[in-house]
Amino acid sequence: MEKQIVRWSYLAGLVCVLVAAVWRLAGAFGLPDQFSWGGSFVGYWSFFRGAFVLLVLTVATSSYAAAMKE
Repeated sequence: MEKQIVRWSYLAGLVCVLVAAVWRLAGAFGLPDQFSWGGSFVGYWSFFRGAFVLLVLTVATSSYAAAMKE
């Protein structure tokens, strides 16, 4: 179970980093930095923060799985 959590959270974290980097790069060329969906603003920082949470989840789960093997 832990291997699946590590695998999917790592992949989702990488996708979030990629989306945020492309979004920020597009913003450098004049596209809008944030969009409004349902009254709330979503910007590239949302994806950076999401990537951080997912990558921390990957490290924590991996450490937990390694500790349980001992």
